[in-house]
Amino acid sequence: MGFWGIERRSGRGAPCVATGRRFRVPVAVTAVGALILSPVAGPADELSGAQRGPPPETAQIVARIGSEPLLTIGNKPEDALFRVVGVALVEDALIVAEWSSRTLRYYDRATGELLQTIGGEGEGPGEYEFLTSFRVVGDRLYTFDPGNRRLTVLDRTGAVEKTVTIQPWGGYPYPDVAGIFTDGSMLVASSRQPPIGVEGPTVMRVPRILARYDSTGSFVDSLGHYLGGEGLVVPYGRSGSGTRRWPGPFNRAAYAAVLGDEYYIRDNMEFAIPFFDQTGKLVRELGSGASPEPRAVTRKDHDRFGELDGAEGWERPEFYPYHGGISELNGLIWVRQYHWWESPGERWALYSTDGERVGEVESSENLFVAAADDDVVAILRYNELDVEIVELRRLVGWR
Repeated sequence: MGFWGIERRSGRGAPCVATGRRFRVPVAVTAVGALILSPVAGPADELSGAQRGPPPETAQIVARIGSEPLLTIGNKPEDALFRVVGVALVEDALIVAEWSSRTLRYYDRATGELLQTIGGEGEGPGEYEFLTSFRVVGDRLYTFDPGNRRLTVLDRTGAVEKTVTIQPWGGYPYPDVAGIFTDGSMLVASSRQPPIGVEGPTVMRVPRILARYDSTGSFVDSLGHYLGGEGLVVPYGRSGSGTRRWPGPFNRAAYAAVLGDEYYIRDNMEFAIPFFDQTGKLVRELGSGASPEPRAVTRKDHDRFGELDGAEGWERPEFYPYHGGISELNGLIWVRQYHWWESPGERWALYSTDGERVGEVESSENLFVAAADDDVVAILRYNELDVEIVELRRLVGWR
């Protein structure tokens, strides 16, 4: 999943219902998950869902993201960034994947020198109609192009090793690679086009069908389905075709992703995050049994819905989401606490891969942590002109 357009506007989250042949995860009707992250925020009386619970009393790690950049990319007109979908730290290189140019840019981590640019728009190997995701698993880089329904596997230097075409199944023509397992097989989430014939602005959630594919792109097994995030569907054209619009403040959000040999389905309105093995068996719930009381949405924040065209009938959420997103960094699971973007500051709860909470990381600024290498993190932020900036920062207090 890329960064642009996801949490910046809404802090949207993950799925609330997951059902399948092997499992069913019940969820409350008050929530949505989105990009997995967080309750952190500004003062409790301000705009956002401020922190939903106190930091752990036995935190082993208490760190903060330094304010001084070690390296900055994107602050020069000749090297501007737009719609960054992923960032990685690979050996001596900082790699930035960009939707707008359909490229991977390699920078020297020490000097910021642009070493090479690979990819570009096209249909050949290593080219993209759309570049919507970028991830590093083991010694390989993986990108996905939904236009060509193609997964590209590259070595760390950027050389293309192979391309894999993802075939739709089950009547859902739009597959998306939600993650890569360590054995090279993949989690695929498929959907259909928003419905045609909507009579007026309608809030709906599109079902997402999960399946496991092998490393050649062949279907292996169905893993059930969940409902995606809330979106406002507005009719247009003679046939009344629907088009999804941005989801609105504090909405329910949901998505599935892979961590190691497991996958999770995140609902930002549910504090616990269920993890499953590759067969769809529930193996644990991150944060289970530790759910804090939900924080009610303020009257001031309810008024934000007046800014949405056609959203007059949208039922306002009663509570703020819990999280803003999940990442695996430095061998730990980082769960970003939710807050409204205009409130300064971020907080991540840190968990071991076994699900034990082991600490937290804070930032005084609004930013995304995209990659980490020991005490150095790669972050994505927006400057005062709303321009995307990638920086390397020091992780102060990391141990």
